[in-house]
Amino acid sequence: MISLLKILSKVMLVAAFVAALSALTSCSKDKISYDGALKLEFSVDTISFDTIFTQLGSTTKMFKVYNRASNRIVISSINLADGSQYQINVDGVSADNFTDVYMNANDSMTIFVQVKIDPSDKTLPFVVFDSINFLTNGNNQNVYLQAYGQEAVRFNKKTISADTILTADLPYLITDTLKINEGVKLTIQEGCKLYFRKNGLMYVDGTLDAQGSLSNFVIFRGDRSDYMNTTPPLSYDMSSAQWQGIVFTAKSSDNSLKYTDVRNSTIGIVLDSTSTDKNTLTIESSIIRNSSGNLISSNNAYLRIYNSLVYNAGGYVLELAGGDYEFCHVTFVNYYGYSWGSRTAPLTLMKNTYNQTPVSFNMSAANCFFYGSYSTEITFEQSESAAFSYMFTNCFIKISTSSLVAGHYVNCLYNTDPLFAYEAWDDEYAENNPHLYDFHLQTSSPAVGKGDVSTGSRFPFDLDGNARLNGSNCSIGAYEVVNNE
Repeated sequence: MISLLKILSKVMLVAAFVAALSALTSCSKDKISYDGALKLEFSVDTISFDTIFTQLGSTTKMFKVYNRASNRIVISSINLADGSQYQINVDGVSADNFTDVYMNANDSMTIFVQVKIDPSDKTLPFVVFDSINFLTNGNNQNVYLQAYGQEAVRFNKKTISADTILTADLPYLITDTLKINEGVKLTIQEGCKLYFRKNGLMYVDGTLDAQGSLSNFVIFRGDRSDYMNTTPPLSYDMSSAQWQGIVFTAKSSDNSLKYTDVRNSTIGIVLDSTSTDKNTLTIESSIIRNSSGNLISSNNAYLRIYNSLVYNAGGYVLELAGGDYEFCHVTFVNYYGYSWGSRTAPLTLMKNTYNQTPVSFNMSAANCFFYGSYSTEITFEQSESAAFSYMFTNCFIKISTSSLVAGHYVNCLYNTDPLFAYEAWDDEYAENNPHLYDFHLQTSSPAVGKGDVSTGSRFPFDLDGNARLNGSNCSIGAYEVVNNE
């Protein structure tokens, strides 16, 4: 009998302990935490609506919000930053703003987002942005929203088989490949915007003629402009590898990019040619920038680049394998670098071989920058079996002085700070805009007034449209310093 009482006593003690532990655990879960270190987690960082594809003015998407903490939390506010085109629904209630939303420990909730846009409204921008802001224990977090707000011309595996003109009436969305057949010319008028999906590629067997203007550039870019969930938030339109790029095949000739902005690609611009007897491509008064691979790769091609800004690549900004080249008043620079990837090559490689076959190489550069974050930005590979000719005149170069060969450099500046405008930005602005660059010259730049005047007179206006010649001198690069004394 005594033994049985002892057993019952132990059982009761265990039960009481379990009950107490359960009560403590329950209290912990019910306790609201105001710890500033606690943050929400989201199933996505961006919600995108393809309204132009469906031609519907309204569509709904959803995402999850998670509280991973072992305590309850209070979301002080959930609100749309703008709200003009979007609606949100939290726990079955639709509104633009919510306050004091409780979330249990280790719980989640679903938020529905609806966009209401008339895709035929030509007054709307191509992409309509907003964000949902969450304020929790003093922490501001965002889920970004983007919707195509305007009707667009959609090209999916489109082949241009007859001479065609693209106007700026609507933007163009290329979801796969846009190909120009041999013997066919595609003319792109000023102000045209071509948006490419991730696998979007322009493939040119014929002729591409982009006719932008100083006030109305032609634009080739990726289709995303929402923001990555980085600190500070980075727009996809400032990130490389958003689309593939432009390939000019050996069949192509007489291509022109004038006042054209080609940005944020994977392979950049690729030129293939079997002969330098024909013009492959002329780039004039344009901006070519930010490729995750090479920015411009040229294989035995005839290429001219004038009065342009060409910058930032994970690979080479210029890889020239044989061919014939002239560069005047071009700012070639490379400061490429992201948290997920950095540069892998110098700015430029010049060689007189292609696929290990010797091929003639000829290049002249005048009033150009060849500069970047590497200690040496110009490299050469020379075969004795083919001609190898190059000349730098009044250029600003970052190069190992031991590789300088007499007779190939005239009035050049070496390895000094060019004092680009972005270098003078205050620390806070630079920190908040780590991938924004300005390659205008500060008035104290050593490149000011050091250009070759005969070259400057060929291009009387800089990339901004300002007068190139300032009295009896001009500056190196794409930009002139305005009102420099």
